Amino acid sequence: DIGVTGVQTCALPIFSAQIQAVVESFHRAMDARLSCLPPQFEAQLDQGKTLRINAGHLSGLRLGDVLMIADRQKIPARILEPGSLEGVTLAEVRSVYAYSAELKTIAGVMPKGAAQWVAVPYTP
Repeated sequence: DIGVTGVQTCALPIFSAQIQAVVESFHRAMDARLSCLPPQFEAQLDQGKTLRINAGHLSGLRLGDVLMIADRQKIPARILEPGSLEGVTLAEVRSVYAYSAELKTIAGVMPKGAAQWVAVPYTP
């Protein structure tokens, strides 16, 4: 049976099943790979000295969640170097929106300088 496009219509379900199998295999591989990587969110100070991250409740953040703020260039790759932990800060989510959140420093010092700051969920 040949359809309007000249493709055998009886072959379409076979191609569809093959495509679905490849997509499912890719999805499982991505889930396995990403499940062991902690999420990292860009953190920055705004004009009013409020610490903000580019993740919100749609990323799973909730009020009261604690994040570690650190220089992306030092943590985790250079964590064993002297002084690498001096700029580490713990911050708590004080307000959360769909795609962003505001943090309050609860331990350490407020991030400073031109470093590329990153926020990582903290679990003691």
